[in-house]
Formats: sequence, C-alpha cells, structure tokens
Amino acid sequence: MHRLPYAIAALVLMGCATSQPAVTVSNPSLEGTWTWVESSGGKMGNRLTPKSEGYSLSATFGTNGRFVIRRDGTGWVTGRFEFEATPTDSTVTYRLDQNPSDRTVLSWTGIGRPPRHLLSLEGERTLVLDEGCCDRYRHVFRRDQ
Repeated sequence: MHRLPYAIAALVLMGCATSQPAVTVSNPSLEGTWTWVESSGGKMGNRLTPKSEGYSLSATFGTNGRFVIRRDGTGWVTGRFEFEATPTDSTVTYRLDQNPSDRTVLSWTGIGRPPRHLLSLEGERTLVLDEGCCDRYRHVFRRDQ
C-alpha cells in the first residue's frame, strides 16, 4: 500500500518527460538586419523610441549563428545566437562575447541565463523580441531593405 504514491509519482514524471523537446534550428526569416522601432511595457506601461531615448539600435543576425547589436551604428553587443522552436513558442538565446558597458532598452537578463527573448515575426518585415518576464518589455524591430 505504501508503494502506490510512488507508482503514481513515477507515472506523472514519465508523462512530463514525454513533452516535446526544444529543437535548435536556423531561421532564415530571422537572418538579416533589423532596426529598432519601439519598446513598450514595464510596470508603468512605458513606450520607448529611438527619439525618446536619444539613440538608435539595429540587430543583425547572420547565417553563421553570430549576431551584432549596434548602438548609433557602432558595435555594442556581439556573440552567438540560437533559435529554438517548440509547439508553444519560439526563442532566441544569446551567448554574449562580453557584457555591454552601457545599458539600453534591451535587457540581457531576460528569462533565465544565458539571456534570451521570446521571438515572433509579424509578416516579413516586423520582428518582436519579448523579454517574457520582469517588466516584460516588448521590442519591435523592422527589417532593413
């Protein structure tokens, strides 16, 4: 009789283990250069733009798994990225070459470490990076032509 709770727990754990694993894939839709348009969110419902913050940002995701974030046209953050898709969401995970010295609207703490963002594409020209926790800022980028 004492074994019944253990048997039930084992069945529950086995059921959890069969969930769909994340799959690392390249995402041709992500590759290219994107320009920051706005960020919104935070506890106060802020809306931040290049004009309100006094700087521009662009993000370039390469076919070689490398990325660079430029602030006012100068390399600010570089590193590697991985795109992961599950049945419920997509994320981009970053491995920074080094931590940035200046802060911007982009958070590098996000949901877990290493930093990552929930990712969605709205059409072919709009990329949304969502911090997914904390102040939950939603960063909108447009693809450069």
